[in-house]
Amino acid sequence: MALKKDRFRGLFHGLLDLIVDPPVLHALPTARLYLLCFAYHRVHQINDNLIGAFIHLIAQYEKQAKLAADGAVQKAMTEASAHTYQGQVNATCTC
Repeated sequence: MALKKDRFRGLFHGLLDLIVDPPVLHALPTARLYLLCFAYHRVHQINDNLIGAFIHLIAQYEKQAKLAADGAVQKAMTEASAHTYQGQVNATCTC
């Protein structure tokens, strides 16, 4: 049983040396800072892409709305001019 405990202790000492090695411990805050900066940069890139896609989508909606409005105006003008012409014809016929 004592042999297993010594092996176990030796295994964890080696692992502990890897984790708590002073150069590694010194590098951890720097690595965390790099990871934090990378994540911050990626979030900004994704946000910029989403904003660009949203602007493009809104521009397409505006274009479609303008075309639909122009078509509705043309249709209304055509109907109004047809009714006006019929009214003038009917007015001349009754006179």
